[in-house]
Amino acid sequence: MAKIILVITGSIAAHKGLHLYEALKKENDVELLLTQDALKFLKDWPTTAKTEIFMK
Repeated sequence: MAKIILVITGSIAAHKGLHLYEALKKENDVELLLTQDALKFLKDWPTTAKTEIFMK
C-alpha cells in the first residue's frame, strides 16, 4: 500500500480530483489537502480532507 498526498487546487476540474481521490483510496493510504480556492469549486468534500494548512 502506497502513502499518497493528493492536493487539489482551485480549478474547474477540482471535482475530478475528488473522483481520483476516491479511486486511489481503495488501495492506498491517501491524505487529501484542499486549498481555499478548491473549496470554491467543490460543494461537498470528505470530512477527512485537510483545509486549514492553506489558511491565511
